Amino acid sequence: MGNWKKFWFEGNLYFGWVKSIDDWRKAVEIYGEHFTPLSRLLEAREAPHETNRYPKFGFASECCGKLTLGEWAKQNGMDLEIELDDE
Repeated sequence: MGNWKKFWFEGNLYFGWVKSIDDWRKAVEIYGEHFTPLSRLLEAREAPHETNRYPKFGFASECCGKLTLGEWAKQNGMDLEIELDDE
């Protein structure tokens, strides 16, 4: 995905830089193991401040902005609605 922009994700099950589609896939897989749908991850809110000039999204208390991860991704031409392979 050539239009990828890195962001920080802050959650209980996964937190860290999401620098590629592979990092995002890992977060989706981890949350999926705990029956959290992808749609819920895309509802993660932006923190009002930025982390090292990059956006931060998540479910932590400081992630209380109006913009969701899904909205931000669309604005930046990123498709985060991935399908995981059945194993």
